[in-house]
Amino acid sequence: MGDAKTLYQTLKGLAGEHVNRPPIKLKDGRQVATHELQMKRWQEHFAAVLNCPEPDILHEFENDTEDIPTLEVNMEAITETSSTSKLKNGKAAGTDHIQPDLLKHAETVIPHLTKLFNTVWQRKKFPQSGKMV
Repeated sequence: MGDAKTLYQTLKGLAGEHVNRPPIKLKDGRQVATHELQMKRWQEHFAAVLNCPEPDILHEFENDTEDIPTLEVNMEAITETSSTSKLKNGKAAGTDHIQPDLLKHAETVIPHLTKLFNTVWQRKKFPQSGKMV
């Protein structure tokens, strides 16, 4: 086997820099050939999109508070017999970025977090000082 790194660098140097730009079309459907024409077409596009006229009818959000349905939520504390005890050690965090090991061994913290989350949900704001007064 040879030096793959050197081979790759040599091939990359011989091929030159490749710029992969998606095809951009003019309003009539023809493809734009040069970079300058592409930039001009992007300028035309964003000028049309961002400089649109104001809408004729505006919505008044001040009166919406009465029409919004409320959802009463009271999360109950997770007990150690729940799914947290079944978590496997060493697994990657989920979309919430919380490590499963932390949840598995956090029986003492979970009731406090549940109380905090319920308070935040009910008051619709997070405490600035770290304490709910």
